[in-house]
Amino acid sequence: MKRIPLRTLVFTFITLVICARLQAEPHIMDDNDKVISPNGKFTVSVKNRPGYFIIKNNETGIINDEIESLPQVYSITWTGNSKAFIAFSPIAGGSTANIISYSKGNWIAFNGEPPFNDIKFSAIKIIPEYNNVKLIYRCAGCTEYGTYSDFFICSFDVNPENGIKYNTKKTIVSKKTWMSYKPLDLQ
Repeated sequence: MKRIPLRTLVFTFITLVICARLQAEPHIMDDNDKVISPNGKFTVSVKNRPGYFIIKNNETGIINDEIESLPQVYSITWTGNSKAFIAFSPIAGGSTANIISYSKGNWIAFNGEPPFNDIKFSAIKIIPEYNNVKLIYRCAGCTEYGTYSDFFICSFDVNPENGIKYNTKKTIVSKKTWMSYKPLDLQ
């Protein structure tokens, strides 16, 4: 039986660790990444530092760069009617989605966080529809000692025209079930 040199084993191990780490890290959008609306009218990109969206009207050439974003964005997804997009971003202890909508010639940003206080949350599913956004989060209450309690799944719809949240559902789950729902940034 032929022996494998130690140097080859170490190189293989380091390569596997690096590849596993790269796969585990979610991709942050680069400043040059562009996402075109379904109707082709708008192109959006993000400037990660300090954090704002660059929205170009492809028909007029007008650029709007006044809508703030979080410092990093994982992804941008358009609604089917091309009048809003969802920006998925990391936050301390989780992830969130924000809805940016085009109405009456202006871009407006709406918070897509769960409508509960004193919780930690991570987005687990973003469902853009034609003129609606459905968001699903795994949530947990926080104790005064920084531990999690009261595990639940929260789903709700957001009207992209006015940011109103409706159809809110809160489903209590066990910690084991809660852990089985992987946040979007780890899927």
